[in-house]
Amino acid sequence: GVCLDPLATFEGETRTTVALGFLSLLAGCATQSEEGATLAEAVHNIADHRDGRLGDVVDSLVDAGAAGDEVARSLGRRLDHFRRLGVGRLAFKATDDVVPVDANADLIVFWAPHLALPDRDTLTQEHLARQMLPEQIIGNALLYLVAALGRQVIFSDPSRFGAALYDEAWALLGSPHGQRLLLEGVRDGRKHNGAVWLA
Repeated sequence: GVCLDPLATFEGETRTTVALGFLSLLAGCATQSEEGATLAEAVHNIADHRDGRLGDVVDSLVDAGAAGDEVARSLGRRLDHFRRLGVGRLAFKATDDVVPVDANADLIVFWAPHLALPDRDTLTQEHLARQMLPEQIIGNALLYLVAALGRQVIFSDPSRFGAALYDEAWALLGSPHGQRLLLEGVRDGRKHNGAVWLA
């Protein structure tokens, strides 16, 4: 009954930034590429609508592909595959009966014992990254969402101490994106009255 759709979970500019980061990880596209520009345009168009969701971004790419845009067609097909994967529905199913995570809750626990995650070598070596299994790609992207939400929660209210606790932190530290989010949390935690604890 809960989803991690960044367009539903985050506010302001963070909605677009996290949604684009998540979808870029899934699509495997570089920011400076034609695919990256097409994806960014689709995310911004949907994020302009308050009720826009990740599924709408995929639908818009599929529609543009059907209208003859080959780059959008390729992106739409790849992302549509990920939104159909079991664990992928966690990010793509913001509906009336599936609500966003409540970032104001006193305690939020993410429990995913069988989440398939690539190791650091796989993520940093291009020839290995191309061989990642779909469940590893979606696992890595979901971990990015969890780290982004953790950062948001502990930084949102400086009048209240907040802590993000990451067990099996090697998984986040193995991802360049996850590592960046964690290091920001560690570096900026004190001034926001927050902490990041790694196990």
